Amino acid sequence: MKKKRILVIDDEADFTKLLKLNFDLTGQYEVRTENNGLLGVAAAKAFKPDLILLDIAMSNMDGYEIAFGIRNDKVLKNISIIFMTGKELDSKGLQERVAKLGAYDYINKPCDFQAILAKIKETV
Repeated sequence: MKKKRILVIDDEADFTKLLKLNFDLTGQYEVRTENNGLLGVAAAKAFKPDLILLDIAMSNMDGYEIAFGIRNDKVLKNISIIFMTGKELDSKGLQERVAKLGAYDYINKPCDFQAILAKIKETV
């Protein structure tokens, strides 16, 4: 079985390392991480993932801007996106924005790795 490719874009390096380690332990995924939001679209072009886990609130560029860039790229536009956020946000407003950007769903951080896996299995 071919491993699903996941790109994690989040400016918290410790969080992305932990996620990558957990994904690697499953043996089911090939994972790359990007901690600089400005490089998110370029990382997606280079890696060609099946799914992107994308943090909303990053220091140099937010996840909405990255998702917009992905959705407007003819090669990347069909990649599944799941947003991640550690911020307390209005869930109805967040759901509407996530849907408008063509993302599958969102996950609140901190989150259980099993919950992340379940969401990914629903998506890809």
